[in-house]
Amino acid sequence: MGCGGIPLIYRGANVRYAAQVQRVTLRRRHAYATRSNKIKIVKTPGGKLTVQYPLLYFSKTEVCKLPSFLHFNMVQRVTLRRRHAYATRSNKIKIVKTPGGKLTVQYRAKLAKGVKCGDCGNAVSGIAHMRPMEATRVSKRQKHVSRAYGGNVCGGCVRQRIVRAFLIEEQQNVKRVLKQKKAQK
Repeated sequence: MGCGGIPLIYRGANVRYAAQVQRVTLRRRHAYATRSNKIKIVKTPGGKLTVQYPLLYFSKTEVCKLPSFLHFNMVQRVTLRRRHAYATRSNKIKIVKTPGGKLTVQYRAKLAKGVKCGDCGNAVSGIAHMRPMEATRVSKRQKHVSRAYGGNVCGGCVRQRIVRAFLIEEQQNVKRVLKQKKAQK
């Protein structure tokens, strides 16, 4: 049904009203009947037919009748502070509201991975996670632990190395003693 209960047939941009055919100009550049390009043909007070795109042209009463997910709120735009606009790992941003009520951009630093054990690959405990540039700025005390292989190998792997070295040494001592006993006979 068209305006005022008069049936109309919509074919492309032609509208057939009972006997006369009136041409309607689409406001957007694409004329394909897609979900995003639904139109409503409305008769103006001057008697001319115009096209309305229903999702864009609501009266206040119609907006109140709509479900909440279709209400449109204006979004405040933000300006990037750097000239780098690509969404890369090093260019993550967070939009923050200032005390003045303005939205601004804060650049997020990359997450720092902790030091990994050279033997087992687990994180070495006791060392803070920091980015390489930050690690150059802090003292040596904060980058290693006070034991053998301090900032490179975890405590469990150091214990295994010590036990292994001790057992190998014991095995060599036993071999030496057996060799001496054999030489005495």
